[in-house]
Amino acid sequence: MDAGTLFIVQIISAIASMGTFMITFWFKKNPESRYFRLLAGVCAFWAFFYGMELFLPTLNEKILAMQMRFMISPYMGVAIVMISAKHFGWERLLTLKWKIAIYFVPVLTTFIALTWNYHHLFRYDFALSQVGDLTILTYTNGFWFIIYMISTYVLSLLSISISVNAVRGANKVYALQGLVFFLAITIPLFPDLVHQMNSSPIPGYNLSSALFAISSILILWSIYHLQMLNIKPVVRAEVMERLTDPVLLLDEDDRLMDYNSAAATAFSWDGQGQMGKNLVELLPEITPLLIIGDTKAHFPEIVHVKHGLRVIYEVNTTNVVIDGRIKERIIILRDVTIRKSAQDALRERERQYRELLDRAPFPVVLTNMSDNRVLFLNEKMEKKFEVDKTRVFGLEAKVFYANPEDRARMLAILNDKGSVSEFEAQMVSSTGKKFWAFITATTINFEGTHSIFAAFNDISERKQMEDALRVTNKKLMLLSSVSRHDMVNQLTVLSGYLAIAQENPEPEKMGHAFSRMGASVNSLRNMIEFTKDYQELGAREPGWFDLTELVERSRSKAALSGIHVDVDLKGVRVYGDALIEKVFSNLFDNSIRHGGKVTVIRIALEEGDKGTIVYFQDDGVGVAAEDKERIFQRGFGKNTGLGLFLSREILAITGMSIKENGVAGQGARFEISVPASIYRKA
Repeated sequence: MDAGTLFIVQIISAIASMGTFMITFWFKKNPESRYFRLLAGVCAFWAFFYGMELFLPTLNEKILAMQMRFMISPYMGVAIVMISAKHFGWERLLTLKWKIAIYFVPVLTTFIALTWNYHHLFRYDFALSQVGDLTILTYTNGFWFIIYMISTYVLSLLSISISVNAVRGANKVYALQGLVFFLAITIPLFPDLVHQMNSSPIPGYNLSSALFAISSILILWSIYHLQMLNIKPVVRAEVMERLTDPVLLLDEDDRLMDYNSAAATAFSWDGQGQMGKNLVELLPEITPLLIIGDTKAHFPEIVHVKHGLRVIYEVNTTNVVIDGRIKERIIILRDVTIRKSAQDALRERERQYRELLDRAPFPVVLTNMSDNRVLFLNEKMEKKFEVDKTRVFGLEAKVFYANPEDRARMLAILNDKGSVSEFEAQMVSSTGKKFWAFITATTINFEGTHSIFAAFNDISERKQMEDALRVTNKKLMLLSSVSRHDMVNQLTVLSGYLAIAQENPEPEKMGHAFSRMGASVNSLRNMIEFTKDYQELGAREPGWFDLTELVERSRSKAALSGIHVDVDLKGVRVYGDALIEKVFSNLFDNSIRHGGKVTVIRIALEEGDKGTIVYFQDDGVGVAAEDKERIFQRGFGKNTGLGLFLSREILAITGMSIKENGVAGQGARFEISVPASIYRKA
């Protein structure tokens, strides 16, 4: 065979090896692929430059081609042992110490080969020799070449030993991987050994590099068909037997190929009648897990009965898929009976806890301690704050507070003392309704989360009472001061006229003085009667009153002959002082005394977003524009001047107000403003 033909053979082998080199880049995420690239690159480099050595005619050209070949060919043994160690579970050879030992001879060989013109350590005495149709390069091998060859063969034999040992007794796929890799190593290795012994079938030609093409094809087939870069052999002694969980290995027909000691104990298998049987026969409860198409699957649990006891296993299944078909299954079962029982007990306690909270007679909310987001709220909380619990989960708890700073202060106390009792804050519902509440809070563990338990006690009525009492006391103090001053003035007038009467004994000349003394006495009587009414202001706690009932009682006491009264208050209740009935009595009295010829009185409601207006309207003479505010001043008017003043004071105790808003000449219209917080519909 001539040099040209052998050159073509070498180029084909180089191209095949280079193709493998390029394809391994598709698997570059797998660190193992770098050693496959190294092996393919060495083969391609070796095949090409050996072909050039055969094809080039001159001595110096052949020597240069040989030198180029030995720049990288010493690393073939390195690549082979690295693949074996990485793939077949001998990664302890990849420590720094072992890598130095493995790389030492190849690195030094490369340096010696490139400098052999200056020594006889590697090859020397180069010459050309004609063998048949071939002109080959002859030489004498130095002692380092012998060391290099021994190192290469030792590394190759180590790789063969690792692959054979790893797959011995392994399943079909892993055994096939080892066999293919074994062939890929030995096919070129054997001809090289024959060539070194001068027994090559083609005299002067080393057939091993031409066979790199076959090795490349075998490696590619292993990568794609056997997924050599996707799955590794399970080293049974290192993995399966060390696992405390039962491990089952099935073939493509779901027959039991292997299992570990934990499985034997769990299922009382003796190893005699189980191997080769379909798993459905051995474990019928596992049947649903075998009907899956994905590579991996996780199943919550299966229940196996052993000696009359239920054992719950969590199952993980991995399918080895080749060419779209499941070739093997690896099933790992973990006994979760105790954990499952604990979880069930915990879930039952949490269910009872939730039910208890839901039945609590007061609003309750649980929030995450770390981010203050809502975890749970009961039905009372949902109703009080007018929220949908399915939409409020995950929101920050500060949305329940009218002033978010109150939430921050409450948390500061909670962090400092560990609990909070009767913390007073104003809350707000989702519709904007505000109310006052006492907050009791503590920290708990809720479903594994460090949480805040907070309960709310509505104290709005108490706050309203406190505010009403405060306002009443202030008004009483003011009134007592003013009344005392007015009484002193009237007594001074009376005393003066009595002194005049004493000095002038003629009664007929004292008519004016007696008239003034009588007026002072009447004024004092009115003041005393007014103070009697006013002293009852705030004497009793405010409460909720039905407006229709108040109006009807006031109406029954008024002289309304010839006046039609229309009442339309829709069963509304308001929160007011106990004297609130007197407000309507005064309004009826005002229409009768000052309205002129009143024929109709209408009392009704006008509802708004911020509150309600209760209006009292007649068709009398009305109130002049300049008097609309003055009529509420103490002492203003034709009678005592105290009725409308007292009415405004009674209403103000619980936050209501009154004003006159009619048109003079068309009738009076008194409007009582009732805030939303003290207004209810029946």
